[in-house]
Amino acid sequence: MVHFVSSSFFVIRAFFLFRQAFLREFIMQELPFFVKIIQESLVLIDLLSCHKSKTTSTNDIGGNKMIFAYNRAHVGDTLMVIIADDKGTENTVSRKWNVAQIKDESGQIVAWNFFHISDHLTIEGNGQVTISEEQLAELNRLIKEAGFEETLEKDNQPKIVVGYVKTCEPHPDSDHLSVTETEVDGGEVLQIVCGAPNIEAGQKVVVAKPGAMMPDGMMIWPGELRGVKSDGMICSAKELHVPNAPEKKGILVLPEDAIVGEAFKN
Repeated sequence: MVHFVSSSFFVIRAFFLFRQAFLREFIMQELPFFVKIIQESLVLIDLLSCHKSKTTSTNDIGGNKMIFAYNRAHVGDTLMVIIADDKGTENTVSRKWNVAQIKDESGQIVAWNFFHISDHLTIEGNGQVTISEEQLAELNRLIKEAGFEETLEKDNQPKIVVGYVKTCEPHPDSDHLSVTETEVDGGEVLQIVCGAPNIEAGQKVVVAKPGAMMPDGMMIWPGELRGVKSDGMICSAKELHVPNAPEKKGILVLPEDAIVGEAFKN
């Protein structure tokens, strides 16, 4: 028996074959683009997680609590600018081109992310990094070019410095915490709650001020311990990643000739 097939069958078959070939070619050409978008979305999720683990909405943003962080191996070619503690609240992201603005649930800007930053700046270092005035100007240009209105400002004061424990009193609601008045620089005195057993008045210590990023990535913000305000952290050698740091709990006590306010250099 001979089966006759209309010409329309071949037209339809040819159409489907053409469509499959077209889609295959389109996917092969555009796949790198979509992979790139997916990768950047995953990086953005990772960055949000970084911001949350570790408060301003005016046009000038930043000041003495701004953290610049860069870790290409773990989060890609992205400069993170962390402005404030989001206190674990939900974040919202507004991305324009390669600049992302991150706000907490109250609408305050807590961070910025600059993707593909190496196209514009050479970032040296890993973890918390230092940004020059020229680099800051370039970041502000990128913000403006992306369509945002805010600008970044920063100071150049070190955030992990030599401090002097002026007073040390027992915490009113703890049998192991102490409340200190610790001078850090320029006569500035911070109230810092410390849990180290070897803390005493008269010591030279290492202080991580609000806006500091520790070597392990932990960020230091003002907070409270057992209802007492604490503006910073007095550091142990282990927290500072000092080589051969002792395992025994306790702060790092510096020599008496250490200069208050100077940046601590490991």
